[in-house]
Amino acid sequence: MEEERKKIMVAAIREFTEKGIKATSLKSIAERAGFDEGVVRAIFIDKESLFR
Repeated sequence: MEEERKKIMVAAIREFTEKGIKATSLKSIAERAGFDEGVVRAIFIDKESLFR
């Protein structure tokens, strides 16, 4: 689970940097990380929790 969390965090940072927080979706973060959106939601409830 820790490896998935790290991949998601890296993907989120890249998405937030490129698109901004408002334009970034959990789906785009999941796609960049190579996971289904459900996996991201299981680890992080929403994108705000990823941003913190």
